[in-house]
Amino acid sequence: MNSFHNRFYAVPRTAGLLLVLLFLLPSVWAQTFTLPPSRTSNWAATAGIPGGIPTNYTVFCNVQQSIPGTNIVAVGNGVADDYPALNAAITLCPPNQVVYLPSGKYRITQCLNFPYKNNYILRGAGPALTSLVGALTNTGKAVLSVGEGEWLPPANRTANIMAGATLGSTNITLDVAPVSLLTNSLLVIDQLNDGTNVTANGTYGLCIFADRLHNGTRNLSQLVAITKVNGTTVTFWPPLNANYSAALAPQATTWTTYIQGVGIEDLCITNSNTNPTDNVDMTSAYRCWFKNIESANVVSHHLLLFQGLQCVVRDSYFHDGFTFQVGAGYGVDVRITTASLFENNLFNRLYFPLSISSGCSGNVAGYNYIINTISSPTNYMISGISAAHGAHPTMNLFEGNIVNEPQADFGWGSSSYLTFFRNWLTGSDAGIDSNRKALALDSHSRWDNVVGNVLGSTNFFWGYDDGQVAGLTSATNIIYRLGYPNEGNNDYSGWGLDITNLDTGVKATLLRVANYDYATHSTVNPINSLPASLYLLGRPAFFGAFPWPAIGPDLTPLTGTIPAQARFNSIISGGLPLSPPPAPVLRISP
Repeated sequence: MNSFHNRFYAVPRTAGLLLVLLFLLPSVWAQTFTLPPSRTSNWAATAGIPGGIPTNYTVFCNVQQSIPGTNIVAVGNGVADDYPALNAAITLCPPNQVVYLPSGKYRITQCLNFPYKNNYILRGAGPALTSLVGALTNTGKAVLSVGEGEWLPPANRTANIMAGATLGSTNITLDVAPVSLLTNSLLVIDQLNDGTNVTANGTYGLCIFADRLHNGTRNLSQLVAITKVNGTTVTFWPPLNANYSAALAPQATTWTTYIQGVGIEDLCITNSNTNPTDNVDMTSAYRCWFKNIESANVVSHHLLLFQGLQCVVRDSYFHDGFTFQVGAGYGVDVRITTASLFENNLFNRLYFPLSISSGCSGNVAGYNYIINTISSPTNYMISGISAAHGAHPTMNLFEGNIVNEPQADFGWGSSSYLTFFRNWLTGSDAGIDSNRKALALDSHSRWDNVVGNVLGSTNFFWGYDDGQVAGLTSATNIIYRLGYPNEGNNDYSGWGLDITNLDTGVKATLLRVANYDYATHSTVNPINSLPASLYLLGRPAFFGAFPWPAIGPDLTPLTGTIPAQARFNSIISGGLPLSPPPAPVLRISP
């Protein structure tokens, strides 16, 4: 960062120095705040499906009336096995058409598995009317699985990058044209870890689930779609989110096994037994979506999105699991995914509600409401947003969310350039009396941005910043926990690599501007004007009549209502249960 940025963004808190700064930079100070170019991605232009989720698909069949090409139909009474009918309907659905599930409860005894089928929608009549119930007879499968991942692409689809691999670039030059280098196909761009800023060695050991080679060696990466090929010159979208170094052998690999244009809409997905591991697996997905879904009662993941590009998860409700522990009771887990949008979702009673980590780059999590996180022991707070739990997430934006705590941990490696903007990070949750933190940026989380947030909540005594001194305990309520090596405790003893010291580089590279906190009861490093959003070009339609922006130190009150929060309040006022039932049953039935 140049000297101008150092003067402008590290605003002194003393009145005298502040007046000097205002005198030196009056014209800049009056302008709306913008992030330095090196710290931001063009989220407005890249996150999600261009133009929004498609709405022009025609209906192929109503599965209770007829399925063209077969002599069977679905029953939808919750007793009959509707797997044969639904499997046939999706298999036979022509491109750009809809398999429609009218009101009913569709029990299936096998995983609906479609690894290679593109451009179709599975749509219900609404999550209160249409339910897909997993009654699988075998274990380890998802209720619904779309797409199929690729393990270790062959070497003949990889080329070395000779030029162009810089932040914001949409063109690279390769040393050779690898196999399947075609327009409208996908490309993985990555480089070797430098071992310092980008590392897959964390306190839990070596992360092997977040890079192309699955060996923890190439964790700075992203997916792009090829738009033009001219010999060994490749044009693509979205732009690169990082500068790649020739000394770290940057490479490009064509990705040939992926699905595109698949949508899951307007239904409830749940289970009648514990055989399904996940409710939905979506793997190697390009411009696919998950909209207005209620996902209830899961063993492991409500939605596992692995290797995605410009996908959308929105307007959905994820809640409850059979158990709550490592690997169980997870909400939306996103890995090796680029430029995707997670917006206006509700997460309730989950162990690991929203995780956007593990090689994720340039994604946006906007206006999600996360409540009632569950951990073991239950009085110990666990983070509602995991911003880093696998190397190396970078340039991801978290905006407008209401959540107890985002955490960028060092369990499975490093992270960088994470942005938190206009969130309410409450630092607390129901039934919690220990490990309260508003924001935890752990060891090897560098160059992060924290701008325009409200941190903490009333009725608690908060410490502002632990100062990176040993002795912070789980009984201390803290606004910022910075540079700690271990995910779940505040000391320096444990296991793994580099756990004996706090990482002072986290605080040294952190940009903190215009955040209100309940420790100082003030806005620290205030500025004159904050933008309404870092990714929305105007007021979003889903906000309805609610004031927007909803959260920020420049608003009165500081925190307003977001739509996902209003939906949760509606559930409460309707008397619907908030605790998991003793046996797996639907919260909503047709």
